[in-house]
Amino acid sequence: MTGDEIAHIIRATAGFLWVLLAAFVVWLLRQPLMAAVARLASFEAFGVKFALSGGAALDAAIELAQKNSAWPVEVPAADRKAALDRASANRSVFEGAEILWVDDRPSNNRNEARMLRSFGALVTFAATTEEAVHALQAAAEQHQPFDVILSDISRELPAPDPTAGLTMLPRLREAGFQQPVIYYVGRPNADGGVPAGAFGVTNRPDQLLQLVIDALSRLRGRAAR
Repeated sequence: MTGDEIAHIIRATAGFLWVLLAAFVVWLLRQPLMAAVARLASFEAFGVKFALSGGAALDAAIELAQKNSAWPVEVPAADRKAALDRASANRSVFEGAEILWVDDRPSNNRNEARMLRSFGALVTFAATTEEAVHALQAAAEQHQPFDVILSDISRELPAPDPTAGLTMLPRLREAGFQQPVIYYVGRPNADGGVPAGAFGVTNRPDQLLQLVIDALSRLRGRAAR
């Protein structure tokens, strides 16, 4: 084997090793990189504001809500923009926030969950009140309590119960859990107002985002912008 052939083999091997090293570094950092991308909801360049995952998730949630044949939701463009701009301005309150979402059909809220995660919140789902209590207890034992609880009101699983979310609240309080509870529902009771003891209630994705900002800001002792 000539010297040129040996040099060629060395160069080829070195190049291959660099590719392997780069792939290993990407794999090693995959989770923080993905988290960083997920949290990037908007940025500005040359005076132009670009909305990324946070805005896209909010738009997807709004679109789905507006297509609801039973309880259609109308979200004015100005309200959508106000919610997204406020979330971007208050991004720090979302960072590391632990949110427990109680709903028997969590897939219905995938866009809203992605919206909250895009700003840095951590969202965990529970399908029943029992699962919620267990999750709250486990989090408290690990000294990583949830900050906010989101919940439906009416549930079909494991059995139809139109007031499951409402009866859950006093049970949580009796168990010592004082987290603010926000109800996210298909159709709020126009005459009933906010359920007793709850932080708020809405059927609109933009208002949900605003309520979560308010709740997290209060918990952190900050005045939300």
